[in-house]
Amino acid sequence: MLKRLESEPKALRGAEAVMVRIGGRTLSLSAEPQRIGDLVSATFKEVARLVEALRIREREVEARTGELDAARERLKSERVEEQAALLRFSTRLLQAVNSQEVMALAVHTVAERFEAPRVTLRLLEETGRWLVLRAGVGWPQEMVSVDRAPLDGKAGISIHAVNTRSPVIVADCEAPGSILTREVIKPLAERFGVRSALAVPMVLGDRVIGTMSVNSREPGRFGPDEAHFLSLVASQVALALDRTGLFATTRQQLRELSLLHEVTVAAATARDLDGALFAIIRSLKSYLGYEHLWIMLREGNRLRLRAPGGPMANQILELAPGEGVTGWVAQTGDPLLVEDVLKEPRYRAGIPGTQSELCVPLKVDGQVLGVINVESPRPGAFSQEDVRVLSTVAQQVAAVIERARLLETTQRHLWELTALSDVSAALRGAATVEQMVPVVAAEAIRLVRADAGILGIIDHTRQRVLLLGASGATASIVGRDYDIGQGLTGHVIRTNSLYRTPDLAADPLTRPANREMLAGLGPAVCVPLRTVTGQVVGALTVARRRAAYGETPSFLPEEERLLLTLAEMAGNALQRVRTHEALEEAYMQTVLALANAMDARDTYTAGHSQRLADLTVAIAREMGCVEEEIQAIRWGALLHDIGKIAVPDAVLSKPGRLTEEEWAIIRRHPDEGARIVVPVKRLHPVIPIIRHHQEWWDGAGYPDGLKEEAIPLGARILAVVDAYVAMTDERVYRAARSHEEAIAELRRCAGTQFDPHIVPVLCRVLVRRTPQGPPDTC
Repeated sequence: MLKRLESEPKALRGAEAVMVRIGGRTLSLSAEPQRIGDLVSATFKEVARLVEALRIREREVEARTGELDAARERLKSERVEEQAALLRFSTRLLQAVNSQEVMALAVHTVAERFEAPRVTLRLLEETGRWLVLRAGVGWPQEMVSVDRAPLDGKAGISIHAVNTRSPVIVADCEAPGSILTREVIKPLAERFGVRSALAVPMVLGDRVIGTMSVNSREPGRFGPDEAHFLSLVASQVALALDRTGLFATTRQQLRELSLLHEVTVAAATARDLDGALFAIIRSLKSYLGYEHLWIMLREGNRLRLRAPGGPMANQILELAPGEGVTGWVAQTGDPLLVEDVLKEPRYRAGIPGTQSELCVPLKVDGQVLGVINVESPRPGAFSQEDVRVLSTVAQQVAAVIERARLLETTQRHLWELTALSDVSAALRGAATVEQMVPVVAAEAIRLVRADAGILGIIDHTRQRVLLLGASGATASIVGRDYDIGQGLTGHVIRTNSLYRTPDLAADPLTRPANREMLAGLGPAVCVPLRTVTGQVVGALTVARRRAAYGETPSFLPEEERLLLTLAEMAGNALQRVRTHEALEEAYMQTVLALANAMDARDTYTAGHSQRLADLTVAIAREMGCVEEEIQAIRWGALLHDIGKIAVPDAVLSKPGRLTEEEWAIIRRHPDEGARIVVPVKRLHPVIPIIRHHQEWWDGAGYPDGLKEEAIPLGARILAVVDAYVAMTDERVYRAARSHEEAIAELRRCAGTQFDPHIVPVLCRVLVRRTPQGPPDTC
């Protein structure tokens, strides 16, 4: 109706009322402003509902991708940083030559790691009755070695850590029931501003030798991850204290720490499991002096040689569990020391000249992963001390093997998560179905190492399947369509299930018309595109070319699983894009209706915004703007005053001079207009034009006081045209000015209010658009 009124403005003359249909409702507009206000209010409510629906949809999309982003960040940073910090600490710890250096290094490392104001290291005295402060950060020096806490006391988290032999976390010492609120600790907590705390026991062997604790001024600072890290530090500190002599360590224990450190470094720096095993072999030979040494791992029902050490070790390639000394150890999980192989019935001859043998299991949680075996040409070459040392090393090696296997699995999952995250990001960037389709087809090929990808989408209006995307396959297949249920794609859509075939071109479900275009494609998988609600919206097919020689590999189960995940993402993305397009279209229509209503409300001149749009587009073309800029300027002209919906009629149509308060209301309309169009993504380039069309060339405008080139070009063009049209339009509070008066005013204000380069361009455009040419003012 509004469009008809724009083209036939004379139809309004003499009319007592006008019927307008907007948003599915027919309303009567009388000359009374109240009726127009009712219309605008109803329309604005519809706009708000659509905005909220759009925001809900965007939050759902963001929530679905948040899990992938969080998983990737955790895998990248948490454990890697922890391991690196522990490695640095372990390296520096080995350089400490006495207990004081060990303890000072420990408390400063923890303080730096947690950015904590107070760190405490306490040791049990010889009687085992007192915890004595031995080192700390944030403590007065005079309290070191003087501050003592009775072990049978009930105050303090350090005592709790000793008694429970486990970490103690206080989330908030001011919370009711907190350990730190007891009378003995409360003065210290108040003095140092402690809000949260963590304490862990230092355990050496089967006994607690002390505690480490850390405080923070922030509540909830410490959790299980911090407790795990501090426990690892405390464990290393306990070993270091033992090594440095505080608890009568021996020279052999120092060598063990060095060896374990070497094994840890070797495992941490190796690129894969085999590299780690060979590095461990070298370390063992170097530290322990073994000549014939190797590691065998359990693979299925066999023991296989993975890391030989010695000139003859690689002769023993494979054993069955129970076979020989190594097989027996792998089967029972117990170490075995053979002082004389000639007297050992379980011995199986391997390396010539062997007289004695030592074999220890590699175990994790009671499961035997393999063995470390050592042989010597001397009888009785190994002792129980060797058994203990090698068993200790074997625990570390077993942990390395388990971590390497977990790392391999994690890396595969990480790659999948990363790949799917990349796909998700690419799909989020697709604003239309046409943009989304090639992304899905191309990413499917990349993820499962295929050679061709075809995407079929359901057209619910026509009840047809459209082949919209093909990557790596014959391009001519794109654009074909057929009834739902026909062909391989239709079969998958109809059955809502995965379909695999060893030969796509020859498969009976492939439509005969497509066989020639699919020639050469062999193994293929087709999966349905499903939304979270289970609705099938299309199907995705991937295929591999038949190998010239040999058998072409089919798709693995994990590849099919990955493809199903991608298909679900694509289905949801397709549904999102379609919903978004529908919402945007509805919103656009509502906004346009609102803009037209604003024309009638403000100017009482049909087609005011359209006149602006025509002139701004002509000027933009005259100034050489590209098409994208021209379209943004056109929409800016159509919607520039939409923010006046927030301006009361009494202010907008006031015939007299406005007060300062009323001017303040008027000046808010550019911001209000920009806010209204924010939900429409394709109108984002228009936002700066709407927001800044009231800026002045000299910086005296609003809302931001921009000046000269800082004002967007579209806004500068619109400002000139808006002023010209406003002056030559009839308004309720004043008569229209003549063309000559308007041009004179523009020229007078060029360089202050208006861009001086645009006013002459407007004149040139007006000359061309007026058949007889305007007066000499142009």
